[in-house]
Amino acid sequence: VVVDSNTTKDDAFAPLFPQAHASFVQRVRSCHREHPHETRYEKIAQWLSWRDVETAPEVIDRYAARFKDEVAARIDTIRPIVGIEDFIRRIQRSGIPMVIVSAAPEAEIREVLGRYDLSDYFSAIHGPVTDKGTVLRGLYSSGAYPPDAVLFFGDAESDFRAAQSAGVSFIGVGALLSSIPDIQRVMH
Repeated sequence: VVVDSNTTKDDAFAPLFPQAHASFVQRVRSCHREHPHETRYEKIAQWLSWRDVETAPEVIDRYAARFKDEVAARIDTIRPIVGIEDFIRRIQRSGIPMVIVSAAPEAEIREVLGRYDLSDYFSAIHGPVTDKGTVLRGLYSSGAYPPDAVLFFGDAESDFRAAQSAGVSFIGVGALLSSIPDIQRVMH
């Protein structure tokens, strides 16, 4: 977790459905928050199906492109997590490789990192990813890192579950994680 973009993304989904009733828009926002592991394409397909709108790939792609534009229009509202820039620079100076695993597309991740001069600190960016646990396991199954050398930061319960399934250590960021009762069991 480098930036806090969840609220920005919540706000960017609403304009996709300008004719929708407020209760539908609230349902979309709730679904977005409750399913952070799903890609925007999966979410958009689900939301369109709720409205009995065609869910052909080209239709979903049009909605995803509109969503990307809405996020881009709000990019100035996305801010780094307090203290993260200094933390990233210190980790990099110590020689520890850093990788991003995200449900967001790689190009958008790079754009946000570039705004804060943080792009060069990461050895790889994986996105969009629907199964973060698989990516995390891939980091150590290739022999590049032992599992106890992987530390995963996340801001959603799905991130916690991904770390748990991959058998790696986890640090939760943000208020959402206070609702996870068994978080201490994953932490090493």
